Amino acid sequence: TQPATGRPSEPSARPSFSIERAAVRGLELVVRARPDALPFRAGIAALDAGIDSATQMIAIRGAGHLGDTPWDIAGRLGPFERLSHARDVELDLTGHVGGSALSVRGGIHDPLTLGGPDVDLKVDGPDIVVALAVLGLKSPLSGAFRAEGRLTPKDDTVGVELSGAVGGVTASARGTLKELLRPERFTAEVEAAGPNAAVVGAWTGVVGLPARPFDLAGRLRRDGRRLFFDALKVRVGGTSLTVGGTLGELPRCVGTELKVAATGSDLSELSALTRLRLPKGAFRVSGRFLRRADGL
Repeated sequence: TQPATGRPSEPSARPSFSIERAAVRGLELVVRARPDALPFRAGIAALDAGIDSATQMIAIRGAGHLGDTPWDIAGRLGPFERLSHARDVELDLTGHVGGSALSVRGGIHDPLTLGGPDVDLKVDGPDIVVALAVLGLKSPLSGAFRAEGRLTPKDDTVGVELSGAVGGVTASARGTLKELLRPERFTAEVEAAGPNAAVVGAWTGVVGLPARPFDLAGRLRRDGRRLFFDALKVRVGGTSLTVGGTLGELPRCVGTELKVAATGSDLSELSALTRLRLPKGAFRVSGRFLRRADGL
């Protein structure tokens, strides 16, 4: 029956259900990338969650495995009502994957799109090789590593601050992203330095860089499929390179228009990189590189 006013009752804004405690035991997921591929196993040995009646925050504690690597997690997220509506969720979580420690603290306005994040992220561990192996990746760098990040709302974009170090290499970036899940548009000021450019080149696919100390600094901007360099400066040993302009759409790089200037103490150090037999001695070169649809 209808209330005395004759008007239907308003639907409650609160969730129509409530879960005070939940537990999972002995769950395992087996994934094959192809029918003939080896299976990858991920499992939950134990996962417990419970709601604090005073704060409506959900306390989480769990452990399991990714392949042969153990993981664990503990912390809080919520409140429950915001989580059920996927809006303005707070989180404070820490965990481990093998020997690597991870933490995330802060809040996210829209967890489904990662929109409006205001969070701090940290990860560190004793061995980058072991850490990447969990993800099926390889690293020519070895040793302890750390990475930190800060994401904040900034006008209609996401402000990003990143820093990290591994194997004597340090790097940092500061800028903005239009969307976290679609990084087609960003601006960033980047810096990096390390003791051996050849090792980093092997990691990034640039073969032939001299085994000399390096550093780089500059400003990058991406808009769709194009990348813009604003006075990007790279130094490897006694060789310095400055690049400015536009790199066209990969893989053909049509639309590229770059200004390049390089100086160095020994041109022969670049022989392996250029696959040419270059003479010894100091050098200076500058020019403009254009790539059109009909060629260079």
